[in-house]
Amino acid sequence: MRGVVVIFLLLAICQCNVRVTSQECSESQPCPFVGGDLFNLSLSGPMSDLVSSDGFLEVDLTVAVNPVVIEWLTLFRRTYNGGFPGPVWRFKPGDTVMVNLINTLEYRDSSNSFNELRFPNTTNLHTHGLHISSEEPQDDVFIHVNPEETFTYEYQIDSQHPAGTYWYHPHLHGSTLFHVHSGMAGMIIVEDNPNPSITPQHLLDVSCPENCHHEVRLLFQPTLLYADNYFPSFPFIENRMNVNDSFQMSDTLKDWLKNNEVDYFTTNGQLWPEITFQAGQMKKKLRSVKSPDDDVSMGGMQQYQGKLLTIKINGTQTSTVIPTSLPAKQSFVSDFRNLTEDEVTGRFVIEVGPDLTLNRERFQSKTNFRFVANLDTVQEWYIINTATSAHPIHIHVNNFQVISYNNYTGPIGAKVMENKVFFDQNKQQCDRQYENFNKSIQAMLPDNDYNKWLKYRGHAQRWRDMESHPNGTLGYSPSGIFHDVILVPPFSNITIRFRTDRFIGTVVIHCHILYHEDQGMMMVTKIVPAGANTTGAHIKSGDAYPGQCSKCDPFPFNQVVGECSGSRRKHFNIIILVTGVLATFILFIVTE
Repeated sequence: MRGVVVIFLLLAICQCNVRVTSQECSESQPCPFVGGDLFNLSLSGPMSDLVSSDGFLEVDLTVAVNPVVIEWLTLFRRTYNGGFPGPVWRFKPGDTVMVNLINTLEYRDSSNSFNELRFPNTTNLHTHGLHISSEEPQDDVFIHVNPEETFTYEYQIDSQHPAGTYWYHPHLHGSTLFHVHSGMAGMIIVEDNPNPSITPQHLLDVSCPENCHHEVRLLFQPTLLYADNYFPSFPFIENRMNVNDSFQMSDTLKDWLKNNEVDYFTTNGQLWPEITFQAGQMKKKLRSVKSPDDDVSMGGMQQYQGKLLTIKINGTQTSTVIPTSLPAKQSFVSDFRNLTEDEVTGRFVIEVGPDLTLNRERFQSKTNFRFVANLDTVQEWYIINTATSAHPIHIHVNNFQVISYNNYTGPIGAKVMENKVFFDQNKQQCDRQYENFNKSIQAMLPDNDYNKWLKYRGHAQRWRDMESHPNGTLGYSPSGIFHDVILVPPFSNITIRFRTDRFIGTVVIHCHILYHEDQGMMMVTKIVPAGANTTGAHIKSGDAYPGQCSKCDPFPFNQVVGECSGSRRKHFNIIILVTGVLATFILFIVTE
């Protein structure tokens, strides 16, 4: 199974590092990779940052094919500014950031069908995680920057924007996977407020701009994927894109990389670098956890167990107390868990389905809005998964808070003879399917899909158990945490809340397995001004609301549900347990 993976940070504590250099390696005489170079701060440290000054940052970001050298292997990849990874942007809340995206790729672009991999030489930008407008010239992911064209983005960073680490990457529908795997990505750092009354001193002591030497940036990229173990291999992606670059590596070398199981991530462009700390020096604790329930909570997602880097600790073991205080949250990410029903304005369901669908359809157009909400309202949405595999769901513009994992009462989606069909939990075909469903189909739920339902059901109870125990479970999020991406296991029902703060415009929702997103596992909603008309959205697919199997099944947007006489609005069973952070782990959503 291919999919999103969880990357465990491997901390190799060692006394020495011996590199094998006796064999002369080349592309005509390949040999196993060694890695182990010293961690290169010049690639990731503050001296290479593009930093704002007097409230303004201008970036020239040039897209071109450049050589990427990893030991004896030279890859020719689409990158930014000839570097790998792209440059770090660093600015403050309230700044203006202007990015001139200069596409120097040649004017020859393959074009497959819609919702297929295509457009290898056309690009754009997405500022992942930023709370920012989705309208042009800001974070509009439907902009096309064609070959030999330039587009200027102008981002107005809100004065209340949370400090933190974000990232930028292309988001052109059809080529996102190819470009990100090529190496087109970089970090964004929104600096802490230097006022100690706002940012605790212990954070200022280890942060830019005054203490940049304490910062260690880690950007993990799927650079050397050739064995097709966790994701589609890079040659597979190139073939699906109909890329015919003259500089592609030979088939002989591709076969060697595949046969030798070369499926590696790089760290800041390096293969398995080594970084050394003195005991007691680390100011930020990185820890990963694993529990017996992880496979179920992850929904069968494969977990990448490969090496990322080596961390050496020198000196005498010490006991260090790490302060945990953080700056106060902004109002738009305040705690929404204890709101009354009257304080929640809009309700909607995001349904993850079989055949790479959201709300039972693949992506159609940037104006096919599946829901419309007013600005400055609190939204309560349910993310459910009717499919037998997990998917990470990403919502642009506004971060959302996890409220609860609920009992799953929805349908079971399956592929039957190449048809997408929904069944109830008693294995009977639903009477509510989707637009253009062939009503002559009378199917039975396959045993394999039903067995997965039996395996994965029960997330609500497992999540409640996680909330009550300190070790946690890898695939679930504690209540109260804010996200822009959340993993949605098979047959789960997750309640989230967020405020439609500051920005009107399109809100893109998609699976963050980029192979799935490029194939149409994406939809759009819209935020309109306060008091504006919110009707006209394409909420249903055919006669089915998302999450429905029968005409009487509840859809939480409606006060009166379905077509059953006397039906009244029903609520999902929401149980909220307020706890502290149970475990700290690193979850890297990487692209398939």
